Amino acid sequence: MLAILAAAAAASSPAAAPAPAPHAAQTVEGVEITTRRPVTGTLEQGVQGYRPEFFTPARPSTAMDMIQWLPGFTFEDMRDLRGLGDSGGNVLIDGKPPTSKNDTLATVLRRIPSVQVERVDIIVGSAPGIDMRGRPVIANVILKKTMALRGSVQAQTQVMQDGRVAPELQATFSRNAEGRATEASVTVNQRIFGGPGFGDGVWVRRDGTGAVLFRADDKSHAGGPSAVATGSYELPFAGGRLKVNGSGRWYKAIFDDVAVLRGSGDRYTLALHDLYRQAELGARFERTFGLRTTLEAQALQRLNAHDQTNAIRRPPVISDFDEADDLSESVLRTTLRFKKDETLTLETSAEGSLNVLATDSASLVGGVAAPIPNADVKITEHRGEAGGLLTWKPAPAYGVTAGLKLETSTLAAERDVNLTRTLTHWKPRLVLSWSPAKNTQVRLRAEREIGQINFYSFVAISEFNSGTVRSGNPNLRPQRSWVGEAVLERQFWDGASIVLTARRKALYDVVDARIVGTSGAVGVGNIGDGAQTDLVGTLTFPLKRLGLNGAMLKGTLTKSRSRVTDPTTGIQRQLSNWSATIGELHFVYDLPRRKLNLGFDAFYNGPFTLYRPAGTEDNGVNARLSVFVEYRYRPNLTFRLEGMNVTGARITQTVTYYAGPRNVSPLLYADEKTLGLGPSVLLRARRTF
Repeated sequence: MLAILAAAAAASSPAAAPAPAPHAAQTVEGVEITTRRPVTGTLEQGVQGYRPEFFTPARPSTAMDMIQWLPGFTFEDMRDLRGLGDSGGNVLIDGKPPTSKNDTLATVLRRIPSVQVERVDIIVGSAPGIDMRGRPVIANVILKKTMALRGSVQAQTQVMQDGRVAPELQATFSRNAEGRATEASVTVNQRIFGGPGFGDGVWVRRDGTGAVLFRADDKSHAGGPSAVATGSYELPFAGGRLKVNGSGRWYKAIFDDVAVLRGSGDRYTLALHDLYRQAELGARFERTFGLRTTLEAQALQRLNAHDQTNAIRRPPVISDFDEADDLSESVLRTTLRFKKDETLTLETSAEGSLNVLATDSASLVGGVAAPIPNADVKITEHRGEAGGLLTWKPAPAYGVTAGLKLETSTLAAERDVNLTRTLTHWKPRLVLSWSPAKNTQVRLRAEREIGQINFYSFVAISEFNSGTVRSGNPNLRPQRSWVGEAVLERQFWDGASIVLTARRKALYDVVDARIVGTSGAVGVGNIGDGAQTDLVGTLTFPLKRLGLNGAMLKGTLTKSRSRVTDPTTGIQRQLSNWSATIGELHFVYDLPRRKLNLGFDAFYNGPFTLYRPAGTEDNGVNARLSVFVEYRYRPNLTFRLEGMNVTGARITQTVTYYAGPRNVSPLLYADEKTLGLGPSVLLRARRTF
């Protein structure tokens, strides 16, 4: 594919123009070309700035596009965790994390037009005034300081092979005048979900001997409408700056599976409908005292409501499941940062939160009410965290980051179960960095990670693929691990980088599906200890030296090994729902004289298995290839045509059902589905101002 794109581009491009004089700039059909140095700083210095000129081959439309092409940097989105300290991703905006939790970090970055970005900094260790949140490496998007109204309007639609369409309309704007900043955005769309278990294909059911019970033509489609509105306002306040933000979100997730049996024409159906309503209000205040001390305080209130109905008509499973739940989160966090000098920074933080989940579930099996353990539960959590972080750079080539947090959580369950538990954990962290050369760095990390108990593990839920109703488990303990990591990063040429990472985790109280209590109900529980080893390689490679000026290649490959003892069989196996191989490869080629930008994105997710006491779910290889071309009609108006999943890749999923625990019970039947959405076309128009 790379050779084909390169040959086509070379054939269509005229001879290169003479290089401009030093520090000169010229315009080619509305595209500005400049010799300003695209990258400043080194790994040894700890801060590297990537100006927009570096990203010229990728022609990014948004800040997220720029992040994805940073050399050696792997984007990590926000995690939906309770509290603020550990939920943020690894990208900051003007040195601060996003003030919203309802928005993902990727969503926020996609709303920022690239023309508003002054540069993107990669920070290793620490930087003055930057809250690293304990991470060894972080990206900081620096926005241009302007009083002009800025924004974008984007309209797109995805057209599926079966004729379904997924339109989206998004509008954003921002303004910074006289020290007051306003931001707002609105997005409305119709989504289509893909991945294992979705698409059109064939369903084959076999009995315990392997004989075919039936074949069916299956259509498994999912998606739904959504609407999101966000806004924020920042102003001078009490000697510092105050930013207030709010957001509202409404969306439906509709999953329908219809299988028509060949020969008989019987229909097996599954219908799952989710409805979400979310609202959020937050504020962040920051003030400096003197030249060395900074105080930051943040408050957040979230309210979420969720309703679900699940109707399964796939003999022998005839069931209905209804659930309604309400979730609220109230958080207050303060951080005090003291910078002694350029080599030493001390930070202390404290956070408190109140989280409440109230849920009510009901189930029918064959039209008869079926009892569910812990179906009607209210859970209240009082959560607190306090910690300190020291960042020290004793010499230009060395860096030390040491931190310690104390986390405590008191959980109280009411109604179907009455239980109060208090969990307390220490979380130490140490990161050492050494730069033997200005473009080479070695980073070592040792840390104790504490997982967070998912509230929905305490209550009953339905798994839509299998129809299995999973019981709640109020006695669940959080998964813990000791992590050791070594990273080698080497930068070379102009913008090329290779990063090699080796990571080992010792796991304790692994969380997975198992039989809970004495009733025989299946739920989420602790299954013992385990281990995980990851090897990760990332290569960023501008192809100018190979004769493809304006072309870039970036790839990441992750190889993993894991082990844990299966609670049903007593035999060691890999972690549930865990792929041993994950990779992605991206290529982009800019043709400024043609006003074109073209390339491809390839993704590979290896097979993985979801283990249950009475069955397994095996998912095959998921490989996708997309190709695109983008046309810049004007510098502020672009059109994009993208062919998604152009190879029409399908995914095979096999689900087994046993009469009881799968180590001692006979196999009742196995369902094998090979499904895929087929190729689709994405059309997008984007106007910035």
